[in-house]
Amino acid sequence: MPSELKSCEIDLGTQVRLARASELARFGKLEQSVELLLQRRLSEMLPEELDLLARILVKLGSHSDARQIWEQASAMAPENPKYPECLTALSAAERHTRYWMYALAGFASVMMIGAVIGFATHRWSTRKAPIPIVATKASPPVSPRPTTPAPQKPASPTTPRTR
Repeated sequence: MPSELKSCEIDLGTQVRLARASELARFGKLEQSVELLLQRRLSEMLPEELDLLARILVKLGSHSDARQIWEQASAMAPENPKYPECLTALSAAERHTRYWMYALAGFASVMMIGAVIGFATHRWSTRKAPIPIVATKASPPVSPRPTTPAPQKPASPTTPRTR
C-alpha cells in the first residue's frame, strides 16, 4: 500500500506541475513555464509534459528542440495520434515560414531597387534647365570699346582751383 501512495503522489505532483506550467504559459510567462517543466529530466517526463514543453518551445521559436521533444513523446506513446500530427504541423509551419521569408526578401529587394531608381530620377528631374537664349529682334552689334573718345567738358570758370 505505501508504494501505491507514493505512485499517487508522483502522479499528483506531476499533475500539479503540469497544471501550473500550463497556467504560466497561458498568461505569457513562457520562460517560467519551461523552467518549471525542466525541473525533471526529459527522460523522466510523461508524454503530456513533453507535449506542453514542445508547444511552448514552438512559441519561443525553438522548432528543432520542439521537434526532438515531440519525437520522444511519440516514441513513448505511439498510440497517441496527437504527437505525429504536431510534427506534421511543425514541418508545414517551417516550410510556410521559409517561403514567407523568401517572399519578404524578394519584396525588400524590389523595394530597394525602386527606391534607388526613384531617388535617381527625382534628383535628375529637379535640376534647373538652362535658360534658352532667344533673339527676338535683330539688333546692331555692340562694340566692347568706344571707337572715338568722348568729348571732355571744359572746366567751368566759376569753379575755383585749388593749388
